[in-house]
Amino acid sequence: WIKRANRHTERLLHDTEFLCAYASLLDAAYVYPREALNAAWRVLLLNQFHDILPGSSIGAVYVDSRAQFESLTRDVTALHAAALAVIRTHIGGDLLVINSSSFTRDDVALWHGHDIAASLLNADGDRIPAQNTTDGALIRVNVPPYSVTPFTLTTDDSVTNPAGGCVAETHRLENPFLRVDLIDKGDI
Repeated sequence: WIKRANRHTERLLHDTEFLCAYASLLDAAYVYPREALNAAWRVLLLNQFHDILPGSSIGAVYVDSRAQFESLTRDVTALHAAALAVIRTHIGGDLLVINSSSFTRDDVALWHGHDIAASLLNADGDRIPAQNTTDGALIRVNVPPYSVTPFTLTTDDSVTNPAGGCVAETHRLENPFLRVDLIDKGDI
């Protein structure tokens, strides 16, 4: 569990630092939590000591370590949520896709617990390919490095399709080469 907790906390701290920096750029009233983040990194690094991380310490060390990782996760998650709340007020959108990496992400993302009954639009107003699943909506995203990208739900059918995209709707299937319109019985 310790290696998993270590990696999870590293990612959480990395992403939280990104969001806190982003929030401080958007809102002059937001105070970057430098001391809290530095303290969190110190605890994480302490738990990377050469006997702890590989699993060769005594049992009591892991009792303390588990408590420290639980506390870190709770505290850093609160910082993450606070920064995200500031960002949401300045950027808007129904869905924010965060890319805290140094490269463009062209991926499929899962919007947990959501069904898209309408169209999802990117910042340019283009319709984004999406498909509902039992876990939520799968969404095709293309986001630049170090970015927070808003997406908006709309019921406007006049929205343009993304270049080269495919559309699957109740009565229409379309790709760059073919469009098929279906009647209620499913006939073309």
